[in-house]
Amino acid sequence: GFESLSLLHMEKYSSGRRGAPAKGVGRETGARVRISPSPPNFVSCFDGVLIFLWARLFVFKLVLFTRICYICNIVLSYIEKIIG
Repeated sequence: GFESLSLLHMEKYSSGRRGAPAKGVGRETGARVRISPSPPNFVSCFDGVLIFLWARLFVFKLVLFTRICYICNIVLSYIEKIIG
């Protein structure tokens, strides 16, 4: 995840304009910010595998539930014919 992003691999860039500061401000340089050389990787490969497996399990449970409902519907209609 991005928590392991090290500040050692970051470069400094100016965050604003580098012109003359406002009157009465004795600051010579603009503020500096750290920008990483590449964006953080929010979804690692392992996270992607976990998401894929969770989705497969979800679809499997959904299909199983649908089949159980179908079978229950058939059984109930059969019982209804016997009773009715």
